[in-house]
This record gives sequence, C-alpha cells and structure tokens, in this order.
Amino acid sequence: MKKLTVDYTQGKTPPNHFDMKSFPILDRTPDSPNKLALAQSLYLPGGGVNSGVQPFETVYFVLDGEIQVTGEAGEHRVGAGEALLVLPGETRTVRNPGTEPARVLLIISVPEIPD
Repeated sequence: MKKLTVDYTQGKTPPNHFDMKSFPILDRTPDSPNKLALAQSLYLPGGGVNSGVQPFETVYFVLDGEIQVTGEAGEHRVGAGEALLVLPGETRTVRNPGTEPARVLLIISVPEIPD
C-alpha cells in the first residue's frame, strides 16, 4: 500500500501537447512493481494534444471542465464526472473547447516499459 499525491512541482508539457501541463502522481519505471501510471493534467482553454496514436490503454477522467476527444470512432465531449477509454493503437486528438481550464485524471496501463 502506498499513499499517492500530485506533485505540482514536476509539471511538464509532453511532446505533441500544447497549452497544458501534466503532473505525475504515479510513474511507471523499469524497477517499479506497478503496471499503471497516473497523472493529473491541466488543459488551458484551447489546449490539448495533437493527433497521434495512443500507445497504451488510457482512461481520461474529467475532474473539472470539459475535453473534446476526436478519433476514428468519432468525437466525444467528456465533462466533469465522466470518463473516456482510449485503447492502444487508437488515434486521438484532445482539446479543451471551453473557456475555463479542464482538469483531467489520466490512468494509463503500461504493461512493459518501451525501449
């Protein structure tokens, strides 16, 4: 058992992302026993993720605000208290279409650390 907290000092903008910050809660490293990564992301209005293939199974759980996720299966608007599952290999684009920041919890299954 391990208590986890958001590390607001370690905010970063991953490649292919813009006008947002991701804050780690649980990292998946080669020596960690967990198979999950957990992060809280803050998308500014208009911020998001450019189109790309999702390498891992990921759940976007919206805490505050709204995100719009577009992929081969269509477009989904996901609001506070709602979640969206994106499977490995799916192409997706993420945007905050609102006028307020969107706070999103990302739960990512990382079965193996890629080289």
